[in-house]
Amino acid sequence: MKKLIALLLLVLVGCSETSLLKTQEEISFEKTKSEKVDFKFEGKKLLITNNSKDVLTVFESETKFSIEKNKKWILADRTTGLLAWSGGASSKTVYEYDLTNELSEIDSNKVKITVYYTFGSSTEGKRHEKEMIYEQ
Repeated sequence: MKKLIALLLLVLVGCSETSLLKTQEEISFEKTKSEKVDFKFEGKKLLITNNSKDVLTVFESETKFSIEKNKKWILADRTTGLLAWSGGASSKTVYEYDLTNELSEIDSNKVKITVYYTFGSSTEGKRHEKEMIYEQ
């Protein structure tokens, strides 16, 4: 019985990963790539400027909205659909992410917005996240 449990744990956890540590070069590359994106609010629109040479994909359906309660950020309860929405910006262009509908559902003047994005297609590359505070 113990051998069976150990075998099941081994199968569930997996043992094919050779190294979980990233090299300093990989970390530096990811950091410089994510720094090539600028975020700026213009009213209730979030302007995302892609200053990199790669295509930027923004995962709109995964954006999180949090409100502050008792000095802690609590995830806002929002109704979302089952569809996955994404938008993109080519190299050296600006992507307009309209947050009007989402912000109108939230009854707060101060909202923390977490946006997820990647370079290239959604299946390749590392996902990045950016947290910003929106105040009316």
